[in-house]
Amino acid sequence: MTPGMFQKCAVVAALAACGMAGGASGDLLAGWNFNGLAAPVASMIAAQHGAGSLDLSAFTAGLSWQTGSDLNAFGGDLAGEGLGITGTGANGKSAVLSAATAGYGALTLSMAVRSTGTGHVSSVIEAWDGVAWMSVGGFALTPSTWSTASFDLATHSFLNDGTATLRLRLEGASSSSGNFRIDNVRLEGAAIPAPSALALIGTALALGRRRRA
Repeated sequence: MTPGMFQKCAVVAALAACGMAGGASGDLLAGWNFNGLAAPVASMIAAQHGAGSLDLSAFTAGLSWQTGSDLNAFGGDLAGEGLGITGTGANGKSAVLSAATAGYGALTLSMAVRSTGTGHVSSVIEAWDGVAWMSVGGFALTPSTWSTASFDLATHSFLNDGTATLRLRLEGASSSSGNFRIDNVRLEGAAIPAPSALALIGTALALGRRRRA
């Protein structure tokens, strides 16, 4: 075995021993497909995949189930139902998502979204840093057309501290029938190696260098 091959094998072995070989990134921490959603819509909806909660208690009216989409669906999830929010009364109110993130980084949030022309076209995603809500981003919407919205949360490192709290704040509806829908919400992240795993990788690299010398 050549020195270069030895070094590569040592690193691969270290990764495998830590449960990292084969790619541990992109784990679904919490996902909502809303399939089976029925009236009246509950004020709290548990994730259908992983573990998390979606708090809808800010909405006293305007919540309903709507025909969903298979955009951004996880695995074999069917289009089924989606969550609909209707009316100007929802402007300024938020759906709050919470999920455990301990041991994960490089978080991303994605979802299928659709709005009518008089719906909540100015809606935004925000993240709670423990003191205030921080802006994450908005939506690019084509009226009455499903699209996938994705948000990179990596710069918001405070979300990795154990619990991620995010909210969809509804804004921009201009009529009582204006509608905003969401479906197939996914919070994903990459596993962060434990200090012992990093030490093992460092040892493997050092052994490879020593062997090559």
